[in-house]
Amino acid sequence: MKGTFNPKAVFLKRFGASLLDSPPFGWLIFGFFLAANLSLSYFSFSIENRLWIFFFGLLIPFILSLGISPLTRAADSRSRVELFPVFPGLILILLGITAVYLRCTQLTALSRWPLEDEAMNGHYAIGFAEKGEWQLTYEFSGMPPLYIWGLGVCFKLFGISLETLWLFPAVLSCLSVFFVFSGARKFFSESISVLFSGLMAFSFWPLYAGRFSVQGGLLVFWECLAFYLLGLFWKSRGENSRGRLSLVLGLCAGIGFYTFTSWAIVAFLLTLFMFFITAFQDRKQWKLFLFFFIPELFLFLILAAATLSQRGGHFQYVLQNPIGISLAGLNDTLSIFWGSPLKPNLFAYRPFWGGFLNPLTGALFFWGTVSLSKRGLALWKQIFLFFILILPGFLTGGLDSHRVIQVMPFLFLTAAYGLSSLAVSLRGLLRPLFLGTVLLVSLGLDVRHLFTVYHSLWDKPFDTWFSSKSVERLRANEILGELNRKQGAGFVLPDLVPDIYDQSLSVTTYPFNAAENPNVSNSSASWAAFLVNVHFQPYLNRIFPEGKPVRLAGDAGFPDGGLMLFIAPFPGPRPEILSRWIEAGKAAHSLAEMVYDNHDWKNQRPLARALSDFYPLFRGDPFLESCFWEKTAEYDYHDRLLESHLKDLETAIQRGIPTAHLYNGLGALYFRKGNYPKARELFLKALQSNPNYTSAAAALRVLEEAEKTGEKARD
Repeated sequence: MKGTFNPKAVFLKRFGASLLDSPPFGWLIFGFFLAANLSLSYFSFSIENRLWIFFFGLLIPFILSLGISPLTRAADSRSRVELFPVFPGLILILLGITAVYLRCTQLTALSRWPLEDEAMNGHYAIGFAEKGEWQLTYEFSGMPPLYIWGLGVCFKLFGISLETLWLFPAVLSCLSVFFVFSGARKFFSESISVLFSGLMAFSFWPLYAGRFSVQGGLLVFWECLAFYLLGLFWKSRGENSRGRLSLVLGLCAGIGFYTFTSWAIVAFLLTLFMFFITAFQDRKQWKLFLFFFIPELFLFLILAAATLSQRGGHFQYVLQNPIGISLAGLNDTLSIFWGSPLKPNLFAYRPFWGGFLNPLTGALFFWGTVSLSKRGLALWKQIFLFFILILPGFLTGGLDSHRVIQVMPFLFLTAAYGLSSLAVSLRGLLRPLFLGTVLLVSLGLDVRHLFTVYHSLWDKPFDTWFSSKSVERLRANEILGELNRKQGAGFVLPDLVPDIYDQSLSVTTYPFNAAENPNVSNSSASWAAFLVNVHFQPYLNRIFPEGKPVRLAGDAGFPDGGLMLFIAPFPGPRPEILSRWIEAGKAAHSLAEMVYDNHDWKNQRPLARALSDFYPLFRGDPFLESCFWEKTAEYDYHDRLLESHLKDLETAIQRGIPTAHLYNGLGALYFRKGNYPKARELFLKALQSNPNYTSAAAALRVLEEAEKTGEKARD
């Protein structure tokens, strides 16, 4: 028999290719993608309905289009048509200026105040800029050093301020766009290069990442730089030139490990690509690969040794909690396209209106995947690239969307191909009209996401502010900035509070803080400001009646009443007391790096021992005694030494100042121990104290309810 008649094969052979090649089919599939992305991003549906939308709006159309595409493996001639054969240089310059403007406008107004991570980078960068202090890894997580070094150089050149803290990532974001365009011109047509760099210049995710003074933005910049150098190598022909570029690219790949932990994935892909285009294709090119690989490996081993000396930093989480890690990775993946399922009070650098890709860009990405598959880039390769690029999100603990930020260029390149494949089906004025409409609508959605939705998070601090950003320190900074403008420099002491992980106020006030900045002399200081619990106000007013207390978060409803800023004239009528408090504040600040090194899962006994060495500075002064024992209680609580924690608070009351927040905290401990009579006594003492801004009244109601029901307090 010559063959068996197969109606399905005949139908697909006659109509399948033309059906997929026909513009209506492509537009229909794209329409499904767009509608599904809009629904999943901007509308609230039940999980069941969201799954139906995903299934019928994305998965089935995607599979359908891929199922027909193998019949059209021949190169699509339309895909090689330049959308704009000659793109005016003046327009490119104007677009570049616009990209810079979007990254630098409202530099300090958009986010208003640094996150704890940003403050930590600023703290370390000040040490690098002012004292030449440097490390290969930072903080308990073993954080790579390059961002901190770069920020330190920025501080050295342009001064230390909130503006320069956020200027550095903005500059990196601008340079990323330049290297994307320059690198794309080495690999792709001018049309794809312009669309790719345009999406990188004006989309929410790169604009958003460029607003945080953290390591993720540096990784993207370094990725774009490596892409550009790879393009130079790809185009080079001379043996000497290729050798030099291999070495430079290897150094770039090796230094990349010093940007962010997620660089390991980029380095793996870069090494794989270099191997295949050199040694794998021609044994004579092994030397080129070794020029690349040896410096990369050498630089990696240096950092790896430093990281392992800290017990692996973030890598200690790997595979220890597979369920939690998988959920974190799932959150990062969903955040890319349709938004994060996290609770509103968790920040995690996530998007807040849909996903990192707006629905239009997301639909272009899915259609670009179809288009690239049709043009010969196998689907499995695209899936492999996507999932290996987001792998760090699944291999590290905690929630941090920056751990998948390295997938960003891949997403926008694929979206650029999707946009190009749709545009080439149009003729005449329809093509520029379509391109202009898509890009303007996309820009409008992303600008609204960044400058309206994201910015509005900080308009009502106690509705939407997160635990990693301190409104109290923001308000203190505003007060101290105005004081500096009117009276000059002073002493800023924000570290007598129990937890000093947030160093944001120390960073922003550094230029006029005589307590930390060696360039500000003590003789030039005319005031001293202390960040302390609000319940210390009566005692501080009694010691320094000329001082000025300012409650910073009376509208927050913090259980301990929150913080106040107490400003006293310096040297004032009691300089010996004030000077001692200043020295105690400096000693507390000197522990900041130990706090960073012994945070989260690490034991804080080293911190407790270091603090005890400073006890002579605190001994005998009621205010300082309370501060000291509150700090000790914080470290004991972290290490689950609850009996020691209880004794610390009792000592803070006995040797220090008996305030409402100390009574309330101690009552809560006795409540947890099940000693209800003692807890009641302490809650009542808190209520009888003046002032009392604590949650003691609410705690007393909970205690009474527990007594009625017989329910035991949870530890």
